[in-house]
Amino acid sequence: AAELAKLDHKNLTRRAWTAFNDHYAPELRRMERSLVLHLLDSAWKDHLLAMDHLRSGVGLRSYAQVDPKVEYKREGMRMFEAMWNSIDERATDLVFRMEQLDEGFVGSTWVETSATHQEAESASQMAAQIDSGDQAAGGEDVKLEPIRNRGKHVGRNDPCPCGSGKKYKNCHMRNSGLGAA
Repeated sequence: AAELAKLDHKNLTRRAWTAFNDHYAPELRRMERSLVLHLLDSAWKDHLLAMDHLRSGVGLRSYAQVDPKVEYKREGMRMFEAMWNSIDERATDLVFRMEQLDEGFVGSTWVETSATHQEAESASQMAAQIDSGDQAAGGEDVKLEPIRNRGKHVGRNDPCPCGSGKKYKNCHMRNSGLGAA
């Protein structure tokens, strides 16, 4: 009581509303927080994609005698402001459209939980799983051999093996269509 007596009317009202909201609407706060984080996440991804598209097309502005770097900054700032305004509007709209639900359902839905991760399989386990999957699908174990060029490799500037005395690139490589014209 002594602490509350020291506060002016504005701070006392704010403190009373905060206590009321903390006591009677904690699930609403969690829901609002989750909603805003989801909206922010999706809007930020969209903004980054839009910035990539802007970066690829801003070079065309130089044809209009406008500095592309300045235009990129200007357009990026305009898009950033539009992103924040849309987040504000969508969050407000969705919060006011929420319906009153059963408290048990809301409590179980919006309670933060810890994330658990499964252990990753080792490479040998994945290979064994792939092998077992191939055997089950085909019915028999077929080992594929890589394609190998077992013949003697002739370099472009080596003498042609036909004995003409020319370089390979000017003789049989040209005739076989492998070289550039």
